[in-house]
Order: sequence, then C-alpha cells, then structure tokens
Amino acid sequence: KAMEEEKEIKKRILPFYENILEGIVSGDIRHGNNKVYTKSSIGNWNAFGKYLRSYCKPTDTFDDITKSYADKFCAFLDRKKLMPTTCNKYIICFRRLCNLAAEYGVNHNATSLKVWKERNVHESEKRAEIYLTEDELDAIFSFPLQGEDEQARDLFILGYLSCQRFSDYGSLSEANFSKTISGTPVIKIRQTKTDNYVEVPIIDERVEYICDKYNYHFPKISSRRINDFLLSAMKKVALVYPSLMEKY
Repeated sequence: KAMEEEKEIKKRILPFYENILEGIVSGDIRHGNNKVYTKSSIGNWNAFGKYLRSYCKPTDTFDDITKSYADKFCAFLDRKKLMPTTCNKYIICFRRLCNLAAEYGVNHNATSLKVWKERNVHESEKRAEIYLTEDELDAIFSFPLQGEDEQARDLFILGYLSCQRFSDYGSLSEANFSKTISGTPVIKIRQTKTDNYVEVPIIDERVEYICDKYNYHFPKISSRRINDFLLSAMKKVALVYPSLMEKY
C-alpha cells in the first residue's frame, strides 16, 4: 500500500511542475535542441505556474487530465481576462508539462498528451499594433522634460531607434557600442529573449546625442517603473501633440 501511495504522489501535477521549473531555471532541463531556456521562457513558465497552482488541486495527478479537465483550464484562463495569445502560451506549457511527465515515466495517461489545443486568435482579439510617426517621435524627443520622466523618455528613444526590446536596451553600456571595419557605428547585443547576437547599425543621430548626453552611463530603470514614467511623460507631450492621446 505504501508503494502505491508513493507512485500516486509521483503522478501529482503540482510537485512535478515545481521540479521541472527548478530544472528549467538551473539549466538542467533544456529545449529539444539542447539550448537552455531564455529569461523570457523562464518568465512564461513562472507565470504559467501561478495559474496552475490556482487551478489544480494538490492531489490532482496526470491520470486526472481528460478533455473536460483541459477545457475547464482554458475556461479558467478566459475568466482571468487574459489575452488569447497569453492563454495559448499557458496551454502550450501544460502540454509540454504532460509530455515531460511522460518522458520521466510519471505520466502514463495518453489522453493528457492530446487534449491541449490552442485557440484560434481572431484579428479582433489581437493587441493593436501601435507605431509612432516621425513627427510624433520628433515631438517626444524634443519635448522639455525633467527628472525620471526625461530619463525614461531618453531610454525609450534609444530602444525605439535601435529596434530592441526593453530587456536589451534597458541594460546597454559603452561596451555595447563599437564600429565595424568599414567605420559604421553599431550596437552589439546578445539578445536576452532569443539569445541571438545582433549588430545594429546606428543610422540616427539622436542615438549618438543620447549616448553623449549620458556619456554611455544610461539610467537604470526597471521595466515596471519605466512604463510609469513613460505614461507620465507622454501625457505631457500629448498636451501639445494630441495624436498621442488617441486610444486603440
């Protein structure tokens, strides 16, 4: 009886998830191509865990996963008012979890490998793709700001003109800037999300202006705080450039 109970415990979803998450974070568990999970992917697994812990009972095992179980998890995510694309990320995580459990020999429920279907995302459900016109960008760049509003604006402009994510432009330093053999100034980055190495040519003098302004010692602002300061800064710019107040 004790052995049966031990086998049942090993099948439980939540403890298995916690072990997998620990392995993903440490690098012991990797993608099929043997690459470690990026910070972005680890963030997705952490976020998935938040909803998994809320949905699963402590005693739920992989044997409990049926089509109904999977459908109810999807409905649970919908009730959380998540974007459909975000729901799909967590559905993919749950499917991967079931497959890993099968590979580790603790999931013998074939149904659990087949029931995770991503939703079709309609155009009306997608997040609006927002872009700035050149005039709007000029207005933002030249508007007189002070303090952390100014710093957030400058960092945003640097990221915008280098076409990088915050996870990359938020940690730039002088070491990222150099020139090619032909003399073209570039920003060299190992991208956090994809682990790709890129060299971005600097073709806008505003990048050089911001580099000189801070002498390459750019402000260090968290992603959450930069959003707050950008909102504050944009509201001020929008008073003289109303198109920035348009909502989508």
